[in-house]
Amino acid sequence: MEALNLVKCNEDHMITMNNQSHDGISSSSEDDFEEVNKTSDQNKEESKEESKNNRNSSALILYPGQKKKKRIPPPNPLLPKSYFIEDEGAMTGSLGKIFMLRRFKGTDKKNDLMNQDFEIAGIDNTYPGHINLCNIFAPCDESGEMKEEIVYYREISGDSGKALTIAEVNKKGNSFNTNKLDVKRLLSQVKLLSKKRTEDSSAVVTSGLSPFYKIKDDDDKTLVFESRFESGNLHSVMKVDDNEYHLCLQNDVNTVGHTQWFFFRVQNTTKDLEVKFNMLNLAKPDSLFNHGMKPLLYSEHKVDKEGIGWFRGGHSICYYRNGIKKDKGSYYTLTFKYTFEQDNDTVYFAYCYPYTYSDLKADLIAIERNPRTKNFCVIRSLCRSLAGNSCDYLTITNKTKSTTDKPKKAIVITARVHPGETVGSWMMKGVIDFLTDPDNEEAQLLRDNFVFKIIPMLNPDGVINGNYRCSLSGNDLNRRWKVPSKVLHPIISSTLKMIKEVHKEREVLLFCDLHGHSRRKDIFMYGCNVKNKPEETRIFPYILGKICPYFYFKYSKFGNQKSKESTARLVLFRNLKIPNIFTLESSFCGNEHGPYKGKHFTREDLQQVGKDLCKAILAYTGLKVPEGLELPFENSKKSDSTSIKKFIHNSILNQFKEHQDLIEDGNGDSSCGSDSEPSEDNMDIEEICQLVPPVDKKLRNALKKLNKEKSDLKSQSSQKVLRDKDKGGSLIKQKQIKIRNKTASKKPETAKPKMVDAWTQTERSDFAIIKYKMQKKLQAKSLEKNKLNAVLGKNKGGSQSVVRASGLGSHNSLVNKMSTSLKGANSSAAKTKTHEPLMDSGIKNYSQMPIKMGFSNSSQRHGSESAKSQLTPGFSRNPIKGKSKRTVMHMNKKRKANKMRLPSLKDKHRK
Repeated sequence: MEALNLVKCNEDHMITMNNQSHDGISSSSEDDFEEVNKTSDQNKEESKEESKNNRNSSALILYPGQKKKKRIPPPNPLLPKSYFIEDEGAMTGSLGKIFMLRRFKGTDKKNDLMNQDFEIAGIDNTYPGHINLCNIFAPCDESGEMKEEIVYYREISGDSGKALTIAEVNKKGNSFNTNKLDVKRLLSQVKLLSKKRTEDSSAVVTSGLSPFYKIKDDDDKTLVFESRFESGNLHSVMKVDDNEYHLCLQNDVNTVGHTQWFFFRVQNTTKDLEVKFNMLNLAKPDSLFNHGMKPLLYSEHKVDKEGIGWFRGGHSICYYRNGIKKDKGSYYTLTFKYTFEQDNDTVYFAYCYPYTYSDLKADLIAIERNPRTKNFCVIRSLCRSLAGNSCDYLTITNKTKSTTDKPKKAIVITARVHPGETVGSWMMKGVIDFLTDPDNEEAQLLRDNFVFKIIPMLNPDGVINGNYRCSLSGNDLNRRWKVPSKVLHPIISSTLKMIKEVHKEREVLLFCDLHGHSRRKDIFMYGCNVKNKPEETRIFPYILGKICPYFYFKYSKFGNQKSKESTARLVLFRNLKIPNIFTLESSFCGNEHGPYKGKHFTREDLQQVGKDLCKAILAYTGLKVPEGLELPFENSKKSDSTSIKKFIHNSILNQFKEHQDLIEDGNGDSSCGSDSEPSEDNMDIEEICQLVPPVDKKLRNALKKLNKEKSDLKSQSSQKVLRDKDKGGSLIKQKQIKIRNKTASKKPETAKPKMVDAWTQTERSDFAIIKYKMQKKLQAKSLEKNKLNAVLGKNKGGSQSVVRASGLGSHNSLVNKMSTSLKGANSSAAKTKTHEPLMDSGIKNYSQMPIKMGFSNSSQRHGSESAKSQLTPGFSRNPIKGKSKRTVMHMNKKRKANKMRLPSLKDKHRK
């Protein structure tokens, strides 16, 4: 079919399946869909042309006998066409070769009790603050010689594939335990075609790699470590002696931490040899290892002899702060001892039950090849990851029509957005096994009434490379649901688009994301909160707590935290506007309450939780009352689904009213452990932008902010450098002097005359006149004194005669002469008046003053009219001209205080 051919073409070119309306579902059967596509050759050619013009929609195919104008698209199938590649291997993204493990056999040991002999008190920091991981685990010294105590080093660094020495680390500027991947190069060179994937260097190989440490002789008791396999995590090992080893875990790709998950293998064991393991670079300040949790082990000898697979082991377990230097704070150590039971045994150590990408492929292949599941289950590829791995999803439903007129409601379940939370995959396995069981009547009811969209692994790249929390781009994908990038977060972007499309076609009843929790025991849920009706988001978890014996409802929290606004829970709660949006949290340890208190979880227990999740959907919708849900009336089981649902919901609401603590205790923030804020182990923005293209909106904003801060600091960088070089500040002073000299040479400063009025603090224009008058006054006084001394001896006529003899005349006559001279001046100069009355200076008139007049600063400010008045010799600008009445009055008061009078001011007021 043409539509199917287009889908295959898009798959080969890394185009997601969303373009083909893979979520479109109708009540038509698959046989009808095939009959519609059986068209003539002419109609097929037309449909090809139409698909070229509109590749974002499904190919339009004509019905036989219809005209070209009336083109009707075919009905979407209830189950999409299967497009699943079985022989597709895992891809690492060119981080080094790893090999695929055989699937672990045997059954888990049941009733493994938690540890009771741990002691936290009394443990001091074993390392001083200046010690870092590079000093402990560097495989070579500064001369380049290999250290004998380094017995394992994961070869992922260096161009030649060898481990970096201390000298190389310092030369290249790299830090220890660098797990970097050039995503820019990966996006340009990744090969997606299945024919070329086996030839790629990043493909997972089937055979093992040569070990790092070579056994010297038969007496050598050194353990041989290995973690270069799928989901393995161990970076380096230093041997203290035959009974103690220091271990360093591998950072998440393109991060500087997120160390919590470990998974490695040990060979060359010695019977009854007790060995102490110290993991020195764990990140979280607290762990379940201090509350009874034991490491997980798998012995090949034990599974062959006893049939026991994974089991809990170890003693003297403790988790504490070790004092080793970190960028922010200190690292933590997990220490435990284990006694090997057999010689030459192969023992695996893990944080929790591993579930790899290859395990998922094997389970999906079994479902695909089962002829009984083909009628109600289809597997398709949603999109490709950064490394080219396929993200597969399942559509599970029966082809029967809905019992009501409305289409079937949808239920979406996802898992493994955090690669190290393997408990989510085991719960997901229980969900898939329950829904794909053709003989299960309860599963038949669910398939008849709902359409299940299941995505078992949202972060396949992180799972393959042994990450704990992040993807290859160094991002926590559960913090990218708000604005996911199609380039860096293709799976989250495609999943969000698929859920929105399904919700448009049919209502999504429930969304559940399966997680693991590293700090709490039991199993519980995180949900959102509806202010007016908080009980709506609590009904389904309460039902699950009544059905599942491992679930503890009181640990569940419901809130809309701002710090979690970019998680799947809050993004879908706001987009879909439905109450049933949850994350199901399972402890890595076991139960603290209920009938299984004090026991570790097994894989069977976790799968049972997934099955009970499906049974809770039956009870919530009223399709069936499963065992374990206690109801007061037996007749309710015989009623229809609507009445049963109403009865169950009402009974739970009544319990919420009677016990308000069930509502109040659930309010608040989700505790850190899984659905928590990202840690501080991310790379710097500049460093991550060198490896990852800044197409993410959050990364772009952070980069812009950083560039702005740099530009602000650039202007002050010169002064900071001077301060660092010279604490006394002499260099800074020299630089300031140079700057002043430069400015002085450009704009020389001219000395201004001190022409400031004492009472107005403004420059005066008659300063030169006043100065001249004062000089003449002193000259006149000295001349008068000399004449008086000469006349006193000859004439005793008094002062009048002396005055007449001097030729100065009386004061009144002098004032009259001044007024007549003013009347003869030009109009512009006649309007001006002096500040003070003319003194007895022997000058009859102002025109006799030998003054060189010019423009002052005041004349330049007050315009051309005042400047013209100063061009006339012997006259100055009137100080009260252009002043307001209030200003003139203020000037008068100041002059009176100084015992001075201005007749001109009085004349001004009289006029």
